[in-house]
Amino acid sequence: MKRIFALLVLTCLLLMAVACGSTKTYTVQRNNGPDIVSVAKPDYDEKSGTYTLEDMDGNDMVIKRENVISIQEHQR
Repeated sequence: MKRIFALLVLTCLLLMAVACGSTKTYTVQRNNGPDIVSVAKPDYDEKSGTYTLEDMDGNDMVIKRENVISIQEHQR
């Protein structure tokens, strides 16, 4: 009985580790400064022509479209 419980706990921990490790990050390459790594896909606002994103430190940023060279998706 203890073996089954231990195996169940181990399986749950492994599944949680896989789920937490499968999040995506996005690298925003800019023409006027260093690259920025975002914790989620940047949101584009057509009306203002800007991307809004949250960097790895939790800071919200707004970047003009003309300053963005590329946005690359990464699995981590």
